Amino acid sequence: MIKKLFFILTVVMINVFYASNAKGDINTALNSLCAIVTSNDYSNLQQKLTEMRIQYRLKLQHYYDGISCGGQSLIRTALLNEAHHTAQLLMKNLPKSKLTAPERDGKTLRQWIDEKNLLGTPSSDFLSNQL
Repeated sequence: MIKKLFFILTVVMINVFYASNAKGDINTALNSLCAIVTSNDYSNLQQKLTEMRIQYRLKLQHYYDGISCGGQSLIRTALLNEAHHTAQLLMKNLPKSKLTAPERDGKTLRQWIDEKNLLGTPSSDFLSNQL
């Protein structure tokens, strides 16, 4: 009886410890996305998206709206920093409904690109092909 109780207590403690570490790890992973996108590090971004999908069972569409890089979304940040490889990877991993939906400022990605005179860039052309 004591062995069973000890075993159950051990399992509970491990689960509590794992859950608290997982929350910290996910915050660290999400916080690093802005730097990865800004530096146009395609392979690192791909690895991070895969990690989020496998380890935390989250697709980009689940956390995309919650990430802000200096007040901008990840794709807008990539476009402003001419990080076209990472912008295109983000666009590939988001559903069309996210790409056409208005962002926090009420503008769609297409409207924002037009406003910032970013038409003709590899990413804006890629977005046109995605939609």
